[in-house]
Amino acid sequence: MKNLNTNKLNLILLTGLGLWLAACGSSKTPLNTQSTSGSRDVPGVISNTGEVVDSTTGSTIGFYATCNKFSGNSVDGVLTSYFNPISNAFVSNMIRLELKSWPAGLTDGADVYLQIFRWQEDTPGKPVTNQQPVGMYFQLDDGTWLNDNPINSISKSQIETMISKNNLDSQNVTASNFLQKVLVVMVGMDLQYDAIMINTYDQSQGSSAIDTVNVLLPAFAADPNIYAATHSAASLQQLHPNYDIRNNGFQEYDYYLESQKLCN
Repeated sequence: MKNLNTNKLNLILLTGLGLWLAACGSSKTPLNTQSTSGSRDVPGVISNTGEVVDSTTGSTIGFYATCNKFSGNSVDGVLTSYFNPISNAFVSNMIRLELKSWPAGLTDGADVYLQIFRWQEDTPGKPVTNQQPVGMYFQLDDGTWLNDNPINSISKSQIETMISKNNLDSQNVTASNFLQKVLVVMVGMDLQYDAIMINTYDQSQGSSAIDTVNVLLPAFAADPNIYAATHSAASLQQLHPNYDIRNNGFQEYDYYLESQKLCN
């Protein structure tokens, strides 16, 4: 098996962390402002438990959801914020993706493939999509990285290439069980992006996606009312996993506990 060497891994992590630090120094928005920005700016230092701490005083100033689930006709799974495994620091431009189910043709056919696109909606009613598909790295549960450069689609051909290059056949990894054994790490997930759409394509049916799932990118305010106060686009508010219980009178921490269920 071929490992992505330690220097390569550290470079990926440090690059993401460096971009996060640069973003932190520019445009953090306090929780109590009425900004209409569509960014995912975190108003402090976020921990992997979702607690947001004021970097000056050390006091807790909010709770963010670090996970989100998605479900469509073709795929479902979980998004999780990325935390540097060495320093445990939040890396804002990298997000973990775990697929729970996918169309059978993705792993046993030649025509089906997935691509992911980033989008933002700073002005309500005017979403902006980055037409460049998201780049992805693949990692086994033992920490082995399977590709040295990001790929921008998931297909049987891509899967078989990674299995072959990393000699995974010897470990009984096949195209059919590959997605059960890997974690996908999406890169280039800068704070300006609010959400992603996961598109399923079937080349035998044309060039248009046969299924699209939109999902809010973590981390975001666990309280949907706080989120709505800083994100005026209704389409984003409605993607919030706690949107349907926004009027239940919960405290912020209660909404955080609800959001933690998404991590399971």
